[in-house]
Amino acid sequence: MAKPNLKSVRMSDEVLQIVENFQGEGFNQKFENIVLHFHKSEPARQKQLKELDKFIKEQEARLAELRNQIRAAFEVANTLKSMQRQVLMMEADFKQLFSISKDEPGHAAAG
Repeated sequence: MAKPNLKSVRMSDEVLQIVENFQGEGFNQKFENIVLHFHKSEPARQKQLKELDKFIKEQEARLAELRNQIRAAFEVANTLKSMQRQVLMMEADFKQLFSISKDEPGHAAAG
């Protein structure tokens, strides 16, 4: 295949190392292979990126639902704690009332 395009390319040591480590026989062939590989594999990468974006959105929705469930569970727990405090206060009130009524004259102790 004739290659009529002559170009001079400047690159960093890092890019040069990447090109030199790619498959091919000489620098020009390696450079061409890396560009062609990138170009040909782009549709697959774009498809994978779309799939990952979809997966991330699904996971974000799932996370939001789990957060809502946790929030609801905390609300239930707080309600139960409040009810527990109210029951304990009622228990203390009943004990106090029972104690007062036992101490009043005319109330004989059972037994």
